[in-house]
Amino acid sequence: MGGVRIVTWNVWWRFGDAWHDRREAVRTALARIEPDIVGPQEAWHAPGGTQADELAAELGMHAASAALSSPRCPTRRSTRIRWESRWASGSSADVDGV
Repeated sequence: MGGVRIVTWNVWWRFGDAWHDRREAVRTALARIEPDIVGPQEAWHAPGGTQADELAAELGMHAASAALSSPRCPTRRSTRIRWESRWASGSSADVDGV
């Protein structure tokens, strides 16, 4: 009977002087343990892509994300939930009012 290997990792956005080195260390570790699903915490996103997109491409996975915003806290920046998976999970989405 097979299982599913799930990993969550706080990648600490682009904070600190050595974030490029940390990014490579995260990629190397994930490649070694071969997870089926990765849930990065504090991953960066930019108009051209996301850290989840980059990791997924490098690891032969698929990336998806959902942007959440809350009318209860209009001054807060939107939160984005990201994941990488060995299986395609459909398109990304924006969710208001969460």
